[in-house]
This record gives sequence, C-alpha cells and structure tokens, in this order.
Amino acid sequence: MNPAQYKHFAVVDYVIFALLLAASE
Repeated sequence: MNPAQYKHFAVVDYVIFALLLAASE
C-alpha cells in the first residue's frame, strides 16, 4: 500500500469517526 493511500484512508477514517461522535450526542 502506498503511503499516500494510507494517509488518505486515515483521514477518511478520522472524518467518519468524528461524524459518529457528532451523531451520538
């Protein structure tokens, strides 16, 4: 896996996590 792809997926994962936190409040 390319570092760029890993970074991209990490950012997407972080955004999804933030959305889940916002949805649960």
